[in-house]
Amino acid sequence: MFQEAAIHTLYSEVTDLTSFLRCLPDDLWKLQGRTFSFKRQMQAADWTVLLRYSSFVRSIIQRLSEIELDMSVYEALCHCPVPWLFPRLRRLEWRHAASAKRLVSHLAGLLFSPELEHVDIAASGTLVLENLPSIVARCPLVKMFDCAPHRIDHDDALSRAFCSWKHLERVSCDNPSPETMRLFTGLSSLGSLSLTISEKTEWLGLSGQDAYFSLPSLRSLTVHADTFNTCIAFFDALTAHEQHRLTLTSLVLVVTKVSESALSACLVKLPLILSHPTLRTLELHAGFPCGPRVTFADIAPLLVFHMISSFALYGPFTLALNDAQLDQLGQAWPNLETCHANPTARDSVERVSLRGLTSILRWCPHIRSLSLLIEARMADADAVMSGQAAGGVPVRNDRVTNLQLGDSSVVDEEGVALFLAQMMPRLRRIIAYGKFRAQWKAVEHGIHSQRNASI
Repeated sequence: MFQEAAIHTLYSEVTDLTSFLRCLPDDLWKLQGRTFSFKRQMQAADWTVLLRYSSFVRSIIQRLSEIELDMSVYEALCHCPVPWLFPRLRRLEWRHAASAKRLVSHLAGLLFSPELEHVDIAASGTLVLENLPSIVARCPLVKMFDCAPHRIDHDDALSRAFCSWKHLERVSCDNPSPETMRLFTGLSSLGSLSLTISEKTEWLGLSGQDAYFSLPSLRSLTVHADTFNTCIAFFDALTAHEQHRLTLTSLVLVVTKVSESALSACLVKLPLILSHPTLRTLELHAGFPCGPRVTFADIAPLLVFHMISSFALYGPFTLALNDAQLDQLGQAWPNLETCHANPTARDSVERVSLRGLTSILRWCPHIRSLSLLIEARMADADAVMSGQAAGGVPVRNDRVTNLQLGDSSVVDEEGVALFLAQMMPRLRRIIAYGKFRAQWKAVEHGIHSQRNASI
């Protein structure tokens, strides 16, 4: 009983197929240099061993491997005496692009088992899609399917086959056709959608029924677009006939070309189309080399999303905030755990002082990852400590271990180190760059010295 349970644990997840195949008798295989091969044909006894252990496998996640499978191995496994080599397989991720084509061309029929739910195969999408209708028939329980970089988007026959998976929960697609979008509308299980669109996407800007795409079960949405205006057009198509707001928990917008006016218009749009109590994650990614300056007026409409736990600006955004504005943000988002405000200085951007840093830690007790532009001076730290000495509640955060401060400035490194060490006792690392990088390194060293002295 114990041995069986141990074997089940050992083989339930395979991260390297060559390592798994070493369960076979030693006289069958050899490892020469970086190549794993078979020395002879597989016999009935070999299959008995292999099929015993393969019945325990629930997940295959193959990424980089130093050992390559010889063609003799693929050819031998093709003669498997049973319909499925891994009959209980539920998750198949083959991210090792160099061997994906061999895998699919030789073993696809044996790997696509009836219990399979998650499929992610790199660099061989065409081979998979050629057999998509039969795969759908063989694997009715699939919830997530990705064979990037090839997509189903512009082949309506493949779209219909793809969308016949009634349990499909996650979909990724590039410039989907109107027919594909209508098929997605019929997927009541679809909870996560990632799509790439542009101003050339044919169904954006249409009116009437042609522009109506309802996704009532959608919880997570990632949009890759050329501009924020394209994002707005997509939201219009998605909500044109909806009586209720979208109940998303996560929204990620990745935009190549950014204008400040379009960004502001998009952020104003979000509270009108999204349910306020459900949104937890909001990320904005801008294309390089240049991005807009984001002001508090731009993000103020987002403060109605009171359950936000993660807010991030990635790329060359510059978020200009002062202490009062950061205080208002903290009060509006008390569940905030991650705040990435891209701490890059540009021109005369406003910086948060140590008072503002204290404020957001007070209002957001669950915060564990923080990135923002500050100006650290002991005068502000002294003001905070004086207020606490006069009866104020001390602020202490035991979650933050790293601070990303970018171009932030600092004066009086020793005093700032003492202040930060008292307020964030688990702080280990400060990530900074620019002309104050050496000073922040001194602050980090001072924090470690303070901690060592108190032991």
